[in-house]
Amino acid sequence: MTQDDDDKIGDDKIGDDKSAHRRAFDGARLPSVQRLLGALRGTDIFFFYQNDELIYEWLENVPDGFSARDSVGNHDRDLLPAPASERLIAAKQHVLDTQTPQTISLGIPTDKGVRHFDVWIDPDIDEDGRTRGVICSGIDKTDERQREIATRNLLREVNHRSGNLLAIVQSLAKQTSQHVETVDEFYEAFIGRLNALSVSQAEVTEQEWRGASLHALLARLMARSTGIPVGRVTITGDDPTLTPNSATHVGLALHELFANSLLAGALSGGSGNIAIDVSRGQSDGARGLVLTWSEAYVDTGILTDISLSFGILTLERVVPAAIGGRGTLTIDGHQVTYTLFMPESSYDHEA
Repeated sequence: MTQDDDDKIGDDKIGDDKSAHRRAFDGARLPSVQRLLGALRGTDIFFFYQNDELIYEWLENVPDGFSARDSVGNHDRDLLPAPASERLIAAKQHVLDTQTPQTISLGIPTDKGVRHFDVWIDPDIDEDGRTRGVICSGIDKTDERQREIATRNLLREVNHRSGNLLAIVQSLAKQTSQHVETVDEFYEAFIGRLNALSVSQAEVTEQEWRGASLHALLARLMARSTGIPVGRVTITGDDPTLTPNSATHVGLALHELFANSLLAGALSGGSGNIAIDVSRGQSDGARGLVLTWSEAYVDTGILTDISLSFGILTLERVVPAAIGGRGTLTIDGHQVTYTLFMPESSYDHEA
C-alpha cells in the first residue's frame, strides 16, 4: 500500500468522523432543550459543545457569519485564524486538564472587521469524574465594544480639545491685558473674545465635532453681536466646512473685525458697508481659499482710531499661525481690507 493510499484512507476516516458528527448534530434533541434554545434565538447568546479532542459536536444560535453545520466535526484551528484560535484552544485545554471553568474575551478578525465575543467554558464531567468535553456559552459583544471604543476616543478628544481651549483662553487673557489701560477695558474686550470662542465651539459641537460651516459661523457671530444693521453685511463665494481648530481661530478673527467695525468702522455710522468673500487662491504655491473682508468708510476721521483698535496681532499673526495660513490687514484711505489665506488642511476641501 502506498503513502497516497494511506492518506486517502486517513482522509476517508476524517470524512466519516465528520459525517458522524453531523448526523449527531442533525439527530434528536430533547423537546425541553429545543424549547430553551428556541427561546434564545434572536438574542446574542450562543452555545456549543466540543468533545475531549476539542472537536465540535453541536452548536446552537451561532452568530451571523458563522456556520454551525460547517463547524461540526472540525477543530478551532480549522475554523478560526491565529492567534484567536490559539488563545481559545489554550483556555479549553486548561478546562479539560483541570476541570476548572474559564472565561475568555476574544477578538476574531473577519472581512467586516474584528468581532468581539465573551466565552464561558465549563467542563462536561461524567459520573466517574472524567472530563468528556467542554460546554461553552458565549455572547457577541461587538456592538458594546465598539461603543466603548467610541466613548474612549470621544473622551480623549474632549480632553485634547479642552486643553487647547484653555491654552487659547490664557493667550486671549494675556494678549488682551497688553493692549488695554483699565480693568473695565480689559473686561469688555476679554468677554467679547470669550463670547466669540463660545460661538465657534457651539457651531462645532452642533456638527458633532466634524467642523463648522464658515457661513453659519458668520451668521452666529452676527446674531450674537448687538448693533449690526441688517443688509449692511454681504457674504459671497464658497462656504467651506472649517476644521474645529480653524473654526475656533477664524471665529476669533471675525470677532475682532466685527467688534472694531462696530466701535469705529463701517458699522459705527449710518452708511458704511462690509463685503465678505471667499474664493479659491494660492499662497507660496499652496492651494486653498482666501477670505477677503472689505470695509468701506465715509468718515475718514475714524481711520486712525480703526488702526489702533484692530487686534492686529490676532489678525496678522495668531490666527494665520494657528491654521497654517497668512493674514494681511491693509488700511488705505476710505478702505480697510483684511485677507486670510486658508490652506486646504484648514477645511474639508473634498466635501
